[in-house]
Amino acid sequence: MKYKIILLLLALSLSVASCEKFLDVKPSGKLIPTEVADLEKLMNHADSYNYFFVDNNRGCSYAHLGDNLEVTAGIAHNYYQGVNMDRLAGYIFYEPYLDPQSSGVHDFLKFTIYRPASIYNNVIDGIQNLSEEERNSDYAKNVTAQALASRGYVYMIAALVYGPMWDPAGANNTKVLPYRTASSPVVANPDLSTTVDMLDKAWKDFENAKAHIPNASGNPTKPGKAALHAMRAQYHMYKRDWPNMLLEANAAWSAAGGNADNLLYDLNDMKYVQQGTPPADGTDWEVVLDLRYKNITTEPILEARGREHLYYRATTTGVGAYAYPSVDWKAMFDTAKDLRYKLFVLTTHGYSNASAGVNDGLRQRYYRGSKTLLSGGITYPEVLLMRAEAYARTNQLSLALADLNTLRRYRYERLPGEPATVTDHPNSAALGANQDMLLHEILLERRREQPIESHHRTLDIKRYLFDEGKPWCKTTITHDMSGTVYTKTLQKNSFTLTFDDITLNLNPHWGIAPYSGRWDPKTGF
Repeated sequence: MKYKIILLLLALSLSVASCEKFLDVKPSGKLIPTEVADLEKLMNHADSYNYFFVDNNRGCSYAHLGDNLEVTAGIAHNYYQGVNMDRLAGYIFYEPYLDPQSSGVHDFLKFTIYRPASIYNNVIDGIQNLSEEERNSDYAKNVTAQALASRGYVYMIAALVYGPMWDPAGANNTKVLPYRTASSPVVANPDLSTTVDMLDKAWKDFENAKAHIPNASGNPTKPGKAALHAMRAQYHMYKRDWPNMLLEANAAWSAAGGNADNLLYDLNDMKYVQQGTPPADGTDWEVVLDLRYKNITTEPILEARGREHLYYRATTTGVGAYAYPSVDWKAMFDTAKDLRYKLFVLTTHGYSNASAGVNDGLRQRYYRGSKTLLSGGITYPEVLLMRAEAYARTNQLSLALADLNTLRRYRYERLPGEPATVTDHPNSAALGANQDMLLHEILLERRREQPIESHHRTLDIKRYLFDEGKPWCKTTITHDMSGTVYTKTLQKNSFTLTFDDITLNLNPHWGIAPYSGRWDPKTGF
């Protein structure tokens, strides 16, 4: 073999490291898939949708680079010591952001990228190795298309996390990651692909999936037609190709039926079931109450098959003991009318440690991810907002405003008897006449809809750098840690992750020197 292979065990992870959970779906009596049905079940494996830029303690260090979170000194000193130090590194802008001497539980290369990619590669190659009759069946073509689309999505997002954001006026020739498509662990890794190569290959996977992607998918961890169009819309969004972003976002919404009542939850119909005695210590009762939506038996708001999930990827449940919503994040909301704030931003006890003399007192936390189930993939609200953004970017302001107000109907408080239009943006007339004002409000709505702790917001901050001078473009990010301020000036190559030393030592042909020095974010605060 010409050189050693990075992540050798990933292609074998289903038969060795996780053999006890091989198919994760019964029946699972065969070690090696020999039928299309077996290969389809392979895509239900938890490795295909778990840990999407989420660490083994269910946090997201990449989100700590952005502007949604606040970390106090007490949290940093007591939780980010020995474990989860990558979150501290992100929050104080300590580079490299991941521990280069470790390939442990926080290794996004392993959990986020190459484990799911190995599943899709095994499915694609496995179907090609079946009989001619089997691999040419419509069923086999459908499954192959789902694997191709999913692989393209993994690598598209990974390229922009591990490399610079796509520059519409630049060369985009930074070497980022290997776009591995071989399922056999004895096939050597390809060389590092550049940003343009990564996105070109992802697009090729999307194109090859288009002809045979099924119209619908019974499991949101596998894409149907609407999800594929949404992936393609995201692709054009990151490449700033607004007409094609609009084309694909509209196709995604139409493929899903285009009826917002069937695709969105109306938060006006979500209620807490009151039981027990209200607390008297200043905390919100809702923290311990169950949330119900109309007829709970038919609306699985705590399951991946909930109506808003188009392409499900597990994310963090929200902000728990390790961070709080930032002042900047909370300032986006109309606290009197926005039900995402009224239902889910709740007051509870913050971090405290009596022996250390630390007590953060009462704090607000965001409970949407624990009261419902959020997705780190793609949701129908995101599709609607991508279409709204594309309409606004192409100066079709009335259509953009209509999409914005459609989503608001399901998110803002509407009292019994009030017309649906009561939730329209109160400044709709001005927004409809000013492209920048309207686009800014759409992008704020996008941020309100995203999981508070995920890769989404950080990638958006990177792509907005090319909207220089616009109100949604941030050229600096400032984090406060109990009065100590950390500031990062942003460039297009900011917020990029790097390889660990084990990977680099196995791949000397990449020409990247291993990290030298001591990696210790604790020295930075």
